[in-house]
Amino acid sequence: MSLFKFTVDHLLHRYSCKNDSELADLLGFSKGTVSLWRKDGVPDGYQKFLNVESNIPSSKKTALVA
Repeated sequence: MSLFKFTVDHLLHRYSCKNDSELADLLGFSKGTVSLWRKDGVPDGYQKFLNVESNIPSSKKTALVA
């Protein structure tokens, strides 16, 4: 099974963020981390999470509560 390779631009669109800084804040990462992802690619561990999360039917997803 091959995984879809998400880029920072995919994540910006997916989470409706206007820029890398907003994405970093939303995901709880530093701006530097998102900058590294832009340069080197989103890490495999996070790629796997995104691919699993993408394939869960909406009816099975639950909202995160802060």
